[in-house]
Amino acid sequence: MNRHEDEGLTALEALGVAIRSELDSRDIYSEMADRAQDELVARRFELLAAEEDRHRDLLVARWNELAPNVPLKLPPSALPEGLATRETRSTRGLTEVLELAIAEERRSRDFYLSAARGTADLSGQAMFRFLADMEYAHWMTLAQERDLLARYPNYGRPGPKPWRVEVLATSGERGG
Repeated sequence: MNRHEDEGLTALEALGVAIRSELDSRDIYSEMADRAQDELVARRFELLAAEEDRHRDLLVARWNELAPNVPLKLPPSALPEGLATRETRSTRGLTEVLELAIAEERRSRDFYLSAARGTADLSGQAMFRFLADMEYAHWMTLAQERDLLARYPNYGRPGPKPWRVEVLATSGERGG
């Protein structure tokens, strides 16, 4: 989202940027669920994707409240060029895609907080603050997933449990 100017956006432009961000995040989480080799990890990403769909629906409803006769117009994706499509992301490792997703959640949170400060409408302020809080929760969930992958190399993969001493010993970590 940092590729858009936060300042000077109209309410509808801010909603368009927010909707685009939710769509981009949903796509990334769906892909991560598809790539996950562990059912529980995949389910976690599926839940994140479903939350992004709910956020998008909330934002589209707000658009329709503010401008019922104005067609929804979304800006292009603001994801970094090398990670903007499914094809380019498929060549990246899961950790790199997680880092992208963490950065996007952080930017989304900042954008929503800025949008809340920039609107005089109390309902709009509350909606943007709610979304900022949800993005923060996503950011922390993704950071936790990244940390688990770094700490337990077999996390989310079939085979021995990631905490098994023999798995840790072969990855260069010490048991205990």
